[in-house]
Amino acid sequence: MTNLTTANTILAQLGGNRFIAMTGCKNFGGMDKSLSFAIPRAANKAKFCTITLDDSDTYTVKFSKVVGGKFGQLVQVSEHSMVYADRLAGLFSEQTGLAVSL
Repeated sequence: MTNLTTANTILAQLGGNRFIAMTGCKNFGGMDKSLSFAIPRAANKAKFCTITLDDSDTYTVKFSKVVGGKFGQLVQVSEHSMVYADRLAGLFSEQTGLAVSL
């Protein structure tokens, strides 16, 4: 069984239910040290985001999309490392163009 404490903490740092309501993100999945979810509409065309807790107590944030149709290949749009928790929401907004709060 997977411990979802870190995934739940990452979602809370993004803004929790307000983040979900404002962005429309869905299909959340958590692992021991990461959170992944689908982005419905983003300016940079990224469709997926994965946020992973690093050993240095910072995060690595990856944005990706599918190329080649519905069952195509997953291609990374951008990757950001050494991101502190207080910068997660801002980075998400910068990269997707989606507001995370009112």
